[in-house]
Amino acid sequence: MGPRIRIHNWGLLAFAALCIVSQLEAQVLYTHSSVYPKKYCPKGVYSGLLNDREEPQGNGTYTCKRYTYHGQWTQGKRNGVGLTEFSNGDIHAGSYYMDKFNGWGDFEWKNDRRYVGQFRDGKRDGRGEMTFPNGDKYIGDWLKGARTGHGFYTFNKSGNRYKGGYLSGQKVGEGVFWWTSGRHAGSKYRGESLNDRRHGDNGKYYYSNGDVYIGSWQEGRQNGSGELTFSNGNKIQGQWLKGKLNGEETYFIFPNGERYKGKFENGNRIGDWVKVNPAPFDLSLLYSTKKDA
Repeated sequence: MGPRIRIHNWGLLAFAALCIVSQLEAQVLYTHSSVYPKKYCPKGVYSGLLNDREEPQGNGTYTCKRYTYHGQWTQGKRNGVGLTEFSNGDIHAGSYYMDKFNGWGDFEWKNDRRYVGQFRDGKRDGRGEMTFPNGDKYIGDWLKGARTGHGFYTFNKSGNRYKGGYLSGQKVGEGVFWWTSGRHAGSKYRGESLNDRRHGDNGKYYYSNGDVYIGSWQEGRQNGSGELTFSNGNKIQGQWLKGKLNGEETYFIFPNGERYKGKFENGNRIGDWVKVNPAPFDLSLLYSTKKDA
């Protein structure tokens, strides 16, 4: 199985090719069927340089049913820079240590998914960039093969973007989400997330029309205490349930401090507004106050 010209990191590919050429120039070429630990890939064949214990040492190629590896070896283990072509079409080019991907590497899956970044003990770990088959892209921290830490994710089809915390591949902790399409187009959320959803206290949602909600969230919707400030300066304070106003303690507040109290159920006002402090007020202004994200 010969190297395919598919890896985008030409420096690593060139080095892998140099390893193969140097074997021929050394004029010390061995073929051995049992020099590689069988627990990794049994019944393979190694061609290349050996040490005095007949272990792969230096540059060599190992071919077995699962993959072909071209690159550097130390005491029978892949150590240094090399290129692995898997039988299923995946390719890895980069650094190896103790038979595993370690350090910087470029891994391409046969379905056009690609990761370029740091590895540790064979898993994505450290800083890296993942491009998905649908064009989505993640740039940020990894731990034991999953997005964990801080990162930036761009959705290719919608153009939406997220920047913030991750844990085990899901959005967790503080972050910012920008919408550029769909029903949230032009909106922004700044606050905490849990399991890929808006969740936590004091999350801020900026509507495209200039309105702003600040308050509690649960499973992606306003839930708990919150305040909705309209673009004209008027405010509603109260309780939300599953994205809608609910509760008897709902207040409508004008910029000059005038307050009115009302009751809401499932986003609908029940009964009339009641003055909390005496002030002239046109009640017709209160008839369009429903808002949910």
